[in-house]
Order: sequence, then C-alpha cells, then structure tokens
Amino acid sequence: MTPFTPAIISEVADQLDCGFRVFVHKKTGNIVSLPNEIDMMDADPELWQEEIDMVENNLSDYFEIEKWTSGDAFRVMLEFAEQCVAYKPLKIRLLDALEQR
Repeated sequence: MTPFTPAIISEVADQLDCGFRVFVHKKTGNIVSLPNEIDMMDADPELWQEEIDMVENNLSDYFEIEKWTSGDAFRVMLEFAEQCVAYKPLKIRLLDALEQR
C-alpha cells in the first residue's frame, strides 16, 4: 500500500467529519467514502450503488477507518499531555485545560 500523504489524511478526516464511512483499499490505498446508514435513508441509493457494490463485493480488500469517539480523542490528548515531562509548564497548562472540559 502506498503511504498516506498529508493530503490523503486530510481527505479522510474531512470525509469522517462529514459523517461518511471511509474505506481504504489494502493494496492500492484508494479511498472510498460512503454515507452512513442514517444518511443513506435521505440519499438516493443509485448515486452510491457502484461504490457500495465495490466495497461490499470485495470487503476483505478494504479496511474501514472509523471516526474516534469524543472519549477516544480525550484519552489521546490526556496521554499526550501526561508525556510532556520535558517542559513542565506546558504539561500543567494542558492538563488544566483538559480538566476544564
């Protein structure tokens, strides 16, 4: 698989922020975005059918990138803040900010 460039990472993040499900082809790195089930109720399925079939018929060739929950994101930020031991004032400010959430 080709490495993710900053542009690809940004595209994936944008698609996740818009509520799409994001699948990445394991060998080529191609990205396929599909509306989630709730949004699919409002969308015309024919518009997405080609992409849906491509992923569903070759599901083992793709992996899905899932959007983090707010709890997951908080844990990552907390772990980062706790590891800022080299610059203690930064660590204190980050932990204080996280406690205020």
